[in-house]
Amino acid sequence: MKQFIALFVAAIVLVVLPTIASADCPKGYVPCGERSQLCCPGK
Repeated sequence: MKQFIALFVAAIVLVVLPTIASADCPKGYVPCGERSQLCCPGK
């Protein structure tokens, strides 16, 4: 059962983290770089 929970949590992390990383830019900044994990000033 513990293995199932660990797999479930890992799956959620893999799905949620890229979404947060790409959407978590300050206003006026746009996602850029590898997999949009970095924020650059928007033009």
